[in-house]
Amino acid sequence: MTLPAVRSGEVRVSGLTWTPLGRRTPVLAGLDLRVEPGERVLLLGASGAGKSTVLHALTG
Repeated sequence: MTLPAVRSGEVRVSGLTWTPLGRRTPVLAGLDLRVEPGERVLLLGASGAGKSTVLHALTG
């Protein structure tokens, strides 16, 4: 499989589904995200909306 070229510093996610350890069902499904070098991103949402969950899924 050939992966697309990724520029240094770019973050790209396509169709991310994430199930935390100990859970049976995914808490994220179908997440698409692309952040270009130099861009800033704000994750905005109510308490419990999943902001920290997205960051945990992206960083491991």
